Amino acid sequence: NDDDDDDDDDDDDDTETGSTVEEVHLFDYFTEPFVNRWDRRFESPLSDNPIKYLFFKHIRKAGGTSLRTFFFTVLEYHDQSRTFDLSPVAAEFFESGAYENSRGGEFRKGFFENKKAKTQKKNQRRGRRGRKDRTYEVHYVEQEFDAMDWQCPSTDPRWKDSLRIITLRHPIERHFSEFFFSGPGQAFKVNKTLLYTNQTYANELTFHINEQFPLWMEETHADPKAWRETQQMKNEVAKKTKQNKLLNPDRTFGRFYTDNFQLRALAGCSSGDCLNEYDDNDAAEFLTQQQLSAMSPPDKTNCTIYFEASELLFDSCHKKYSTDCPTGCDGPCFYNTLTKGPITRKHLERAILSLRSFDAILMMELLDDERQADFLSDLVNVPRDWQYSLKNKQRVSNAGVDKKSRREKTHFYRDLLSKLGLDELGDKLRKENALEIELFDVAARMNGAMLDRWEKENAKEQSSEAVDSDVAIVKESDEATPTPAEEIGKSSGKEEEPNPTAIRVKEKEESDVIETTINTQANDAHDYGVLIVMYHKTGYVLTRRLMKLTIGLEYEARGYSAQQIKQSMKVPGHKVEHIDEKLGIQIAFGQRGNWNRNFVGARKHHGYLGCQSDFQLSPGTIYLQEAPDFFCNDVGLYQRMLGLPVKPPQKSGKTKVVHFVRNPFDMVLSNYFYHSQDPTPEKWVHIDDPCEYNYENGESLAFHVFPTISRKTKITQKQLEAVVTMCQSLYQSTLSMKDATFYEHLRQLNRWDGLQLATAQMIISSSVANKYLAGGDILRMANNLIKFENLMTSARIPRGDTDELHLLTLSMDDYIAMPKNVTAKYLDFVLGSDDAIVSRELRRIAVQRQETGAEKSQSGKHVTQGKHDDKEKLKQSLRDDPVLGPILSEVEILVDQALARSESLVMDR
Repeated sequence: NDDDDDDDDDDDDDTETGSTVEEVHLFDYFTEPFVNRWDRRFESPLSDNPIKYLFFKHIRKAGGTSLRTFFFTVLEYHDQSRTFDLSPVAAEFFESGAYENSRGGEFRKGFFENKKAKTQKKNQRRGRRGRKDRTYEVHYVEQEFDAMDWQCPSTDPRWKDSLRIITLRHPIERHFSEFFFSGPGQAFKVNKTLLYTNQTYANELTFHINEQFPLWMEETHADPKAWRETQQMKNEVAKKTKQNKLLNPDRTFGRFYTDNFQLRALAGCSSGDCLNEYDDNDAAEFLTQQQLSAMSPPDKTNCTIYFEASELLFDSCHKKYSTDCPTGCDGPCFYNTLTKGPITRKHLERAILSLRSFDAILMMELLDDERQADFLSDLVNVPRDWQYSLKNKQRVSNAGVDKKSRREKTHFYRDLLSKLGLDELGDKLRKENALEIELFDVAARMNGAMLDRWEKENAKEQSSEAVDSDVAIVKESDEATPTPAEEIGKSSGKEEEPNPTAIRVKEKEESDVIETTINTQANDAHDYGVLIVMYHKTGYVLTRRLMKLTIGLEYEARGYSAQQIKQSMKVPGHKVEHIDEKLGIQIAFGQRGNWNRNFVGARKHHGYLGCQSDFQLSPGTIYLQEAPDFFCNDVGLYQRMLGLPVKPPQKSGKTKVVHFVRNPFDMVLSNYFYHSQDPTPEKWVHIDDPCEYNYENGESLAFHVFPTISRKTKITQKQLEAVVTMCQSLYQSTLSMKDATFYEHLRQLNRWDGLQLATAQMIISSSVANKYLAGGDILRMANNLIKFENLMTSARIPRGDTDELHLLTLSMDDYIAMPKNVTAKYLDFVLGSDDAIVSRELRRIAVQRQETGAEKSQSGKHVTQGKHDDKEKLKQSLRDDPVLGPILSEVEILVDQALARSESLVMDR
């Protein structure tokens, strides 16, 4: 019964989710080239609608003013009339001469003449460029004060006729920017000079924030009760002024505090099952009717943005609702939605789906970054060196504080809280906006994936024929094979047709005769050797469970009984072949590694080769490997990864690498929390010397990794030496602790010193002192991230051979947050898109089992997530630490980049 209930719940959720995925251009996101997507989208023969839309989802205090100015110039560049022409209301006003008797008549006359002059210049320029009249017209649509309906991409037909762009910002930075820009903080402007030179100013600023910000948070506009009270007040005003209350809805996303602001802005609901989550039936009925009306308006010609900012009287839908435009601008997603009340992970999933339907996901922190700016210029088909490019420092903005350095642009307000001693306020804000922060992390990865894909399009060696071929293959694959997001939780309800290659086998088991249908069809996935790499605190237990899950699934798919599967998993040893001896067929992947052993020894290498001499892969086998020392050169590593025995008719061996990584800050915190438990789960902490950084031959871990990481990061030898010095200053450095073990240090030092010592051990330790059981995995992970990427791109490796190597980087942090999604990605990567052997339904059930198991394991000693209230404070201290912070931050960048590339790979599939 419990299983049935779970399945029912799952089906309900996925039925709703599936409606958003529709081939809605989620796949066009990466299969359609980014370069000149403007013309590709607007000149597409797939749509006969002459009206197109440049849709900008304006998140307040995330660079919206700069982007609006940029889009204005883009429309001018493309000679689109909305930047030149007068709106119908304005045209009638001026042509009738009414402006002469109006207030400010002379100013309005100048405005009118300026518009006319622009139109003349546009026509002259069009003639010089020899441009033909376009068959379409682009309307600029900017949604700022309302939530976007998460189902809009799949329900609004205008979405496919739109170029969709959004910019986001770290939630803590955005909230504080709003607080100082238009909230209670506007009375006390932040002055960087006084902040660092005038203690009286700093004290007054501290008092102001500590007093006003919590009150601002309490008045959140996401609270349904506060919303109703505000609405009642508005209704009373509306009655007195004889206005229609529906024309003046509450603006949840205005100039005040709304928790999980950016998440809510992408997860609005206006129709369908999600309306059942809200109590107001009248509002639900109104919203559904309004949505349908907005998608098929009788005539909303005037309801578009004419960039008449100085004359808002004539811009009927810009930042306001009017009688002429009761739902705002004419464009996709412009109708009211519900987004109030508590936020759950279901809302997070909706917001992520909304994000994936945008053509460009921009980061406000990178707004003037050359790489992102050039990407956006290519997207909208304007010159990269254009004077209006976002990388031009003279761009218009509403920034309250002029931020110069990279750190200031990304962490100014979080650093301000730490400086002023307001960490508790920061922790409260993080906790209340945790899901929005998670959404921001996803957006950052998607941004990185987009930029990487765009750079590949621009690579010189990539011919246009290759691009077209690649796009065609991906599109064909999309049509033939649904993605995990579409398949998880779904079941067609139809019986599968019997496999013609299946044979019937009878075998005796415990004196009972069991008749079993065995599927003997070959599995193309077995053409690959699969290497699963993990490190200490990045999924040692998880990877063993995933290997067991994969092998068990193959047994189950081939018709073996539960008892047979159970027996197969009890085979002793770490080298196991899963072959049916009677039939002579490979049932499942072979395995190298088990619960206690890796394929080869962890944290070891051949003194001359740099890699282990017996590290060699074979097809059809899964290899478990913790913390490998990949210190050999790219060619040497290539020979081990790609030099697999050939399975005819292939010309070379094939390899898949699943690389489990983790945010280094979370990784070292988990390590410290885990080993400082009482009692400690692992015995090696009683014998370890955490500061032993040399191998037995006298060479240090840093000596081996530095040549690789120095090319891709800003980590220096001096920084690594400083970690050794810090470690030695903490370990056995006082009389009372001179004979204490590493574990006793973790238990007896204060939290910060203990964390520093444990983190140093994870960075510089060679692991010799603890018999290679732990240590140095931060630098090892950084080294291997770069090594794996080099295997894909190195000029020293034949291009045809690198095509046989496939890499999937997965985050332990993502698994903790969404085990279902990570498991689905892993299974599809290892088992392949061909579901002839392991069906989508079996994969769905397996994913559900894994999620249930993950929930049960959260209470175990091995899991430290969510058990320490001071985690965020300690993490911030690590970021601010002059010794540990720079190294961890550089490794964090490597991790984020690798995850973004893998996100691109998953989307491509």
